[in-house]
Amino acid sequence: MRRAPRLTLTAPTKAARRVIAPYVKVIRKRYKAPIVPESKLFNKHLDRKPSVLLRDLTSFLSDNVDLPSLLHESSDVLKVTTNAHGVSLYLVESATGEIYQSQRYFDIPEPRVRWKVEEGTIVAAHVASKKEMVMIDDILQDERFPMGIGQKDQLTKAVLCVPVVTPDGDCFAVIELFRDTSQEPFSEQDSKIASLVTGWMGAAIYQNLQRVAVHKKQELNDYLLELTKVFLEEFVPMEKMITELVKFVKVTLAAERSAFYLLDNESEELVADVYEKGIEETEGIMKYNSVKLVGKENEIVASVAKTGLPVNIKDAFNDPKLGKEIDSKTGFIVRSILCMAIKGNNDVLGVIEVVNKKNGCFMKSDEILFDVFATYFSLVLQFSNLNSQLKNQEKMNSVHMGLLDRQVGPCIHDYNYFMRNLKVKLPSTFSEFKWYIPDELINELPLLTYAIMNEFCQPDELDVGNFAKFILARRKFESKLPFHNFEHAFDFCHCMYNVLKRNEEMFTPIEIKALLIAGIGHCVDRDKCTTNEFLIFTHDEIFQLYAESPWQNYHYLIIARLLEQFPIFKNISKTDYKLFMREVKQCIIDTDLRNSFFGKNARPIVGIARAKSFNNDIPEHHYLLKSLCLACCDLSLFTKPYLVGRKLAENLNHELWKEGEKIKQIKPNCILMAFFDSSTQHNMAEQQLNLIDNFVLRAITLLKYFLPNTVDFFNGVL
Repeated sequence: MRRAPRLTLTAPTKAARRVIAPYVKVIRKRYKAPIVPESKLFNKHLDRKPSVLLRDLTSFLSDNVDLPSLLHESSDVLKVTTNAHGVSLYLVESATGEIYQSQRYFDIPEPRVRWKVEEGTIVAAHVASKKEMVMIDDILQDERFPMGIGQKDQLTKAVLCVPVVTPDGDCFAVIELFRDTSQEPFSEQDSKIASLVTGWMGAAIYQNLQRVAVHKKQELNDYLLELTKVFLEEFVPMEKMITELVKFVKVTLAAERSAFYLLDNESEELVADVYEKGIEETEGIMKYNSVKLVGKENEIVASVAKTGLPVNIKDAFNDPKLGKEIDSKTGFIVRSILCMAIKGNNDVLGVIEVVNKKNGCFMKSDEILFDVFATYFSLVLQFSNLNSQLKNQEKMNSVHMGLLDRQVGPCIHDYNYFMRNLKVKLPSTFSEFKWYIPDELINELPLLTYAIMNEFCQPDELDVGNFAKFILARRKFESKLPFHNFEHAFDFCHCMYNVLKRNEEMFTPIEIKALLIAGIGHCVDRDKCTTNEFLIFTHDEIFQLYAESPWQNYHYLIIARLLEQFPIFKNISKTDYKLFMREVKQCIIDTDLRNSFFGKNARPIVGIARAKSFNNDIPEHHYLLKSLCLACCDLSLFTKPYLVGRKLAENLNHELWKEGEKIKQIKPNCILMAFFDSSTQHNMAEQQLNLIDNFVLRAITLLKYFLPNTVDFFNGVL
């Protein structure tokens, strides 16, 4: 082997100029889309976005010249200039650390013949590894290259192999010139020409890529800045803005898939809403709500969400976190991933991910552009969060003003009476499900509630004075509705007391207290109407504040404020109190029919019963048991003596009829369900039987299955 001496370059030769010319191509000045005035609507920007993507960005990407074709042309020129018998062009894949032979007029489909960039195989792999030119007089006599050259020819003898290296030290390609046995070895002049040309080629490639990256980043900044201005000024829904950005990042980075994970930072688990754009351009954005970021398929996203650090996996096949896994549903194979956190002031708001660069892997220039997207995503999310907090605070203030107007503090006379009668005794039949409040005990309900709670508490665990203020203040929120009032709340609490008294070992002390407090507070201050549907129908401020289970969230709001104002426990730890309040909230939320046995929990509860697989130690089973207890206690009117049950049922029907009349006033032509239509009251008995047969008995039967000692409850209903 002979190595060419260090060159002192002068003016390039005519052949060199011919080779270098395409690489120093200057980016042309093009028509720039006019800026839409800021007063235009967001949709105007979406209307022009396809032209931005398809004209400006696509044409700009085309400025990144077809380097393999130019390299082939340059190789042919070098072949003629150096009087070589043949020439081979090898392209280097930095992501995999491999080199392969590029074909001139067609591309070989996978798998290509590849060699590791290392010594001891072929000449080109050695040159790519060392990044130095190699000149060999006789390839067959050189023991360093047992595999010779990639182009198999028995007549090949002399080889001149030159790397194309950029100024930052990356080997982009290798040009391999060879002569046969009838020709002389390559000369020093040949090596000078090859070294000169490839040196200029490396510099020009680097300069062109840098210029393209800067220009592309500037165009991207201009467009996203303009788009974000309109978003901020026109109050476009955040979901729509995210949808457009997810589409945009996929096209701009030439990825097969893109996704955005909007993290739920209030959840104790790693949960996110996912917006995903797939391979097909005709497909819209798919949204998946409350996805838990667990399992191997979400390991990269979860890592970025926790650490806030970007991840660029250039070769997924050789990465231990991913491996060669294929999506069983779609057959999608992950080759490369670029994932970055969207950061707020103090925490990670979301994660953006692109998968499979269409031509190779994601490089440093892609990371720079990705960072631009991350910045704008962060602006959108932070603004949206602040705007949501502001609107929620305004609604919250309105609700709080209503609370303050009612003066939550209890009457001093009621408080003194309560404190003088703490040794109240429970009625003799109180432990029976069919017991109901006699008229003479109506005013004693706060004391009876204290007796119930005290029975499940340790000595001196309750702060008696504060509990008196709490329960008396709760009674002050007496509803004007004939059924959902303090009397019903106590009946709920009494029924729960009997369930817990028979099955105390099934629940923790904190759960028992939470279930009882939830019972007494599950319908507090429900005076506008009976159902959540009416709040939604009228777009009530409570619904605006709480889109899911609006009444139940409002009830918890009041109970939480009363417990904050009148702490009922002495010396409870912060951890236990936080757990207690979380249990109270969940229990009250689960009294919403959509969340209880009559809603989303119906199928899993029935499934467990049919499979006879109930295990109270399994958290999901235990949660479903509590949900079933809450649903049954809310139906306790059906286990009362006939005359009492009939009176309570009539009160409930009058509530629903009143709500139906309000709906008719708002929308006269609507058709009401039978329970809300007072004109169907002659069918009240039939409606009650259908309700008991199809809903009540099913729930109570399941309760009897899970807790056999509640059979009296079942018999009362039956």
